[in-house]
Amino acid sequence: MDTKSRTFQYKINMRSLLLNKQLNKMKIIESDLCTFCKLEPETPEHLFTECKHTCTFWEEFLKWWHTKFNDNTQLQEVDILFGIFSRDNYMYDILLNQCLIVAKQSIYNCRCIDIHPSFDFFWKKLKSIYTVEKQIAYQNKKVTQFERKWKNVSF
Repeated sequence: MDTKSRTFQYKINMRSLLLNKQLNKMKIIESDLCTFCKLEPETPEHLFTECKHTCTFWEEFLKWWHTKFNDNTQLQEVDILFGIFSRDNYMYDILLNQCLIVAKQSIYNCRCIDIHPSFDFFWKKLKSIYTVEKQIAYQNKKVTQFERKWKNVSF
């Protein structure tokens, strides 16, 4: 996984991702309310799992995931925030966790440019990552591993 994604997840884990609640405490912005709904303080839990606009995004994400993987995965708040851990299929878990991080990055990026979370925004970012990983796999002669990871995702 790319360094930027790892750093982003680390910031979520350490609660150091700057959101409106922290920015308001530092007197950088006037309101601590969510950028999307403007109803609740913007915390990682609210931004990534509770906001009505984010919930709509996750519904679309799960619909896509269920279709691509013929899987009935349901995501809890802890899964979205920290990832999926104890499952049987290693490559499947790797891809799901990577998609969860990309999805959170997409939500955060939408927040930064003040637009509602969009599955299309996520899809473009995921496609970009796929392209880079494909190129690296071919250069490093690890195409089989790459194809096993991404086999259910078609762009």
